[in-house]
Amino acid sequence: MTESAASTAPAEKTAAALDQIAAAVAAIEDVDELPLIEAAQRFHGLHDELQGALSDLDRG
Repeated sequence: MTESAASTAPAEKTAAALDQIAAAVAAIEDVDELPLIEAAQRFHGLHDELQGALSDLDRG
């Protein structure tokens, strides 16, 4: 792999992780309008997405 390809790969992983995080955060924008059970499920989903994004960044 060339030096420029090596330096681009982490940037692409970071961008993908940020997109994943932004989508997860967008899913909780209306959480204050949801019943408690659904709100808790959304926060749990956000937590899972954040863990996944951080794990992807750690592996890269």
